Amino acid sequence: MTSPDGFGALILTHGRPDRQWTIEQLRKRNYTGPLWLVIDDEDPTGDEYRRRYPDQVVTFSKDEIERDYDPGDLSTDRRTIFYARNASFAIARELGLRWFIQLDDDYWNFKYRLRDNGPGSHYGLRSTEVHDLDGVFAAMIDLLEDTGALTVAMSQGGDHIGGGLSSTGRLGFKRKAMNSFVLRTDRPVEFIG
Repeated sequence: MTSPDGFGALILTHGRPDRQWTIEQLRKRNYTGPLWLVIDDEDPTGDEYRRRYPDQVVTFSKDEIERDYDPGDLSTDRRTIFYARNASFAIARELGLRWFIQLDDDYWNFKYRLRDNGPGSHYGLRSTEVHDLDGVFAAMIDLLEDTGALTVAMSQGGDHIGGGLSSTGRLGFKRKAMNSFVLRTDRPVEFIG
């Protein structure tokens, strides 16, 4: 399968141009679509990102985001993903995307969790590596479109602590979404601080 037309991956990152595990995993897991690194204008390593990834870096202004969105924080510490998550919609529009996924920069693997009580399972769940991220992302877009949900996200390893006995294992899904948001560019979601 190939990446859906109009879809791209935005990797939200700061201060780690030398540790971009997510890029490696996207390609290893056969994501064929475009991807960009989203950095803020306060990142002291911005030039290094641009040197290493010359056509894949998009920079946004934290001040501009703060004018439009309330970070919900009175401190002057702006080390939060809040800015990049809200900036992503304008960036995706500028890139001509219809859908996009927001990913952190430190994903070291993508796996499925399957119900399985056989050898090697963990309390009724087994993991297997994803080999077709294009197909996974296409399915997530289909779910987003079919349900009218504002976002669809992948679960994280910690969501499955307890294996098949965990709430995720029993229900098969969670209402909580974090870190891997698939979104429509024309249906912005406001991320609050």
